Amino acid sequence: MNTQARQAIVTRYLCPTNTKPGRIKATCDRASIIITFPQGEDIVDAHAVAVRALLAKFAAEDGATCSWPAFERWVCGGMPQSSKDAYVWVQLPDLYRFTTGGAAS
Repeated sequence: MNTQARQAIVTRYLCPTNTKPGRIKATCDRASIIITFPQGEDIVDAHAVAVRALLAKFAAEDGATCSWPAFERWVCGGMPQSSKDAYVWVQLPDLYRFTTGGAAS
């Protein structure tokens, strides 16, 4: 069996306060980023915006020394019910390819 461990990115909704609007925090072992909740986005798409921002931060920091996978190579899943405002994102290994119907081949 050829198991590849991948680092996950966890996104979590942060409720508004008296001084700050609703936000989304994207976190992994390397770093985290907090963005204002993007208006006009549904909840999952808003979390995707935060993941894209974190990946863009890494790409900018690394310059040409590292190529980050396209966002389309990341998939997400919801956290257990007790953390319903959070999602986990993982990068798909190269061996997975998707058909137009979304099934892995």
